[in-house]
Amino acid sequence: MIRIRQRAVVAMAFACVLMLAGARVGAADGASGAAKPPDPALLPAMRQSAESGNAASQFNLGRRYALGQGGVDKDPQLAVQWMTKSADQGFAAAQNALAFWYAYGFGVPRDDAKAVDLFRKAAQQDNPQAQLQLGLAYRRAAGVAKDDDEAFRWIRKSAEQGDPEGESQLGVLYEYGAGVEADKPMALAWYRKAADNGDRVGQYNLARFVDTGVETPSDPAAAVALYRQSADKGYAAAQNNLALMLQNGRGTAVDLPQAVTLFRQAADSGYAIAQFNLGRAYGKEPSIHDDHEACSWYEKAARQGDGDSEFLYGYCLSSGIGATRDRRAAVDWYRKAVDQNIAGAQFNLGVLYDRGEGMPRDSAAAQALYEKAARQGMPEAQYNLALMLDQASDTPSQADLVPIIGWYRKAADQGFAPALNNLAMHYTRGMGVPRDDDMAFKLNLKAAEKGFASAQNSVGLSYYKGRGAPLDYRQAIAWYTRAAAQGDMQAEYNLGVLYSRSDTATEDKALAFSWTTKAAEHGQATAQNNLGTFYSQGKLTIRNEQAAIDWYRKAAAQGSALAQANLANAYYDGRGVGKDPVAACEWARRANTTHHSPTSLLKPQETAVDGEAFFTRTLARACAGRR
Repeated sequence: MIRIRQRAVVAMAFACVLMLAGARVGAADGASGAAKPPDPALLPAMRQSAESGNAASQFNLGRRYALGQGGVDKDPQLAVQWMTKSADQGFAAAQNALAFWYAYGFGVPRDDAKAVDLFRKAAQQDNPQAQLQLGLAYRRAAGVAKDDDEAFRWIRKSAEQGDPEGESQLGVLYEYGAGVEADKPMALAWYRKAADNGDRVGQYNLARFVDTGVETPSDPAAAVALYRQSADKGYAAAQNNLALMLQNGRGTAVDLPQAVTLFRQAADSGYAIAQFNLGRAYGKEPSIHDDHEACSWYEKAARQGDGDSEFLYGYCLSSGIGATRDRRAAVDWYRKAVDQNIAGAQFNLGVLYDRGEGMPRDSAAAQALYEKAARQGMPEAQYNLALMLDQASDTPSQADLVPIIGWYRKAADQGFAPALNNLAMHYTRGMGVPRDDDMAFKLNLKAAEKGFASAQNSVGLSYYKGRGAPLDYRQAIAWYTRAAAQGDMQAEYNLGVLYSRSDTATEDKALAFSWTTKAAEHGQATAQNNLGTFYSQGKLTIRNEQAAIDWYRKAAAQGSALAQANLANAYYDGRGVGKDPVAACEWARRANTTHHSPTSLLKPQETAVDGEAFFTRTLARACAGRR
C-alpha cells in the first residue's frame, strides 16, 4: 500500500512551516516596501550637482541608473560608479545601497565580505536599513561569522529607530529566541508596530499570531484582513496563507477560485510552499481536480528542494498518476525526501524495496525504512514493520514477538484497521499475548466497522464459533456477506460452508453452491477442493467428474492435502481420469506429506471428512504393494 501523506518541515532561517488542514503555512523573511519613481525633469540639475561632487546627488543619480528610471536607461556599471563616488564620501544611504549590490552581485561581482563592510559603515552612521542588514548578515553568516548576539544588537537598533522592517525582524528574533530569550509577548508587540507602520512582513507575522491565538485572542477574521494587506503588497507567504484561509473557509467565506489565484501568484514568484499547496489543491479539490496540474506543481517545488513535494512528485512518478510512470526516477525523488526525513517517502520507498519495483528487492532496506517512518508515528509503516517481523519466522520466540505486538499495537491505537485485525489474530492464537477471544472480537469489530473485509470475516467467524461473541449464525452470515461483498474469498468460502449445513437453520443449497463457486474462482484452495467434491458426488449440482478433477488440480497446486488425496482416489478408481495406479500412489504420498507439514492448508472444516484416518486410508489403498 502506498499512501500520500504530508507533514510539516522546518524551512530556512526566519521561516517555519505550520500545518493547516494538511496544507502548509510559513513565517516570513525579507524586505518590503517600494520607492516612488524619480522625476525625469530633475535629471539635468542632478547630474550637474553629482559631477560637482555632491554625495547626495551622486547617490540619486546612481539609483536612477540602477532602476533605469528618471530619464536614463538602466546601466548597472554607471550605477555602481556613481554610488561608489557617493559611498567613498561617507554618504550612508550610498554605502547601504552599494552594500546591497555587493551582496546580490548587481553591477559588481558578489562579495559578501565587502557588503558587510559597507553595511557596517552605514550602520555606524545610524542608517536603520544598514543596521537591519548587518544584523541579518550576522544571523545568516553572510560575509561574517554567525553571531546571534550581534544580530540582535544591530536589528534592535534598526527597530528602535522605527524602521518597519527592523521592527518585524526583531519580532522574529523574539519569537524564535535568536540572540535573546524567546519572548512571544515581545514578538507580538514588535509585529504589531511593524504592521501599524505598513510593513508587509509585520502584517503577515501579526496575522499568524492573531489567527492561532499566540499571546492574543484567536481572531481568524482579523487574520484574514492582515494577510490581505500583506498579500496586496505582493508578499508571497501572505498570499499563500490567505489562499489557505479562503480554501478552508477560515475567518472568511470559502472562495476556491480566489484561493487558487492567490496560490498561483505566490507559486509563480517561486514560493515553494505555495507551489506545494497549489498542487495539493489540484489533487484534493473535486471541482478543480487535475492530477497532471498537481504533479506539475509538485515537481516545481521539489526542484527547489521542498521535501514534501519531493515525496509527492515521487508518488506521481511511481504511480503514473498525473505523470508518466517512471519507477527509477520515483526512487530518486523518494530518496531525496527520505534525506529530509519525510515519513511518507520512507514508507513508500520501503514498499518499493519490499516489492522490488524500480530496484532489486531488498528486505533489509525495506525494514529499515519502515522503521524510520514507524518511529515518526506513521501507522501504515508500523503495520508493515510488524508484518515483516511477523512473517520472518514460522515459530517466533517470545522475544521475537515483543516488537511485533508493540508495533501492531501502536498502529492499532491509531485505528489502523489491518493492525487491529492482525493484533486480534495474535489474541486468538495466544501469540505474544495471553489468549483472549473477547479482546480479539473487540479489536476485529473495530476494524470491521471501518469496512476492513478481513476483520468483517473474522467477526463473522466469532459469531459462527461462539468465541468472544454469542453463537449467532444470522450475525455470522451478515458479517460474512459484508466481507464477501468486497471480494474476500475466505468470507465467500465461509458462506458456502454455513449455507451447506443442515443443522443451523441456515441451509440453502443454491447459495452454498454459489458462494463456494465464487470463492473457488477467486482462488480459495479449500473452496476449490469442496467444489470438486460437489461435482464428483453430484451434491448441490449435476455430477461432473471432469469438472471435479479440474477443481481438485487447482486446489492441489496450492497445497491442499485433501485435494491431493481426492486426486489419488480419482486415479485409483478411474473417475474423471483414466485409471493410473502409479499416479494414484504419487498423489497419495504427496497428500500424506502435505497433511503432516506445518504449513498444511488443512482447515478445521476439513477435519469433518474424518481427519487423519482419511489420509491413512487413502495412502494404504493407493499404494498397496508399492514401495
